[in-house]
Amino acid sequence: KYALCGFSKNEIGVDIESINPDYVNIALEFFTKNEALMIMMEKKDYQAALFTELWVRKESFIKTVGKGLNMDLASFSFESISNNLWKVKHSIDCSKYLVKDIDIADKDYRMAVCCKLDNNDSYIERQII
Repeated sequence: KYALCGFSKNEIGVDIESINPDYVNIALEFFTKNEALMIMMEKKDYQAALFTELWVRKESFIKTVGKGLNMDLASFSFESISNNLWKVKHSIDCSKYLVKDIDIADKDYRMAVCCKLDNNDSYIERQII
């Protein structure tokens, strides 16, 4: 239904997923304990949306670093910088990565883009084509 493409001078990863309540329990096995707890403590009708938001952030990061699903999804997390912008907390290297949630009109989908930052970069620019 949708395609997402990202361009950057540095490494970049993007992900888009539909919200599916059947996947919420995956968080218990693959996300950090805090992330899984945050999802499970959320109202039942919002758990799938929150899971999907975290999933697309994680997917965009592992695509940025080129690890794919071989990377332990519990080995990194996110710290909120501002509305829809997240710093990736990881131990891969000393590089800085930012993830931006991308809002679209279709509330059944979630999207995110992750970019490795240069020392002088402070934000992610986005262009959706």
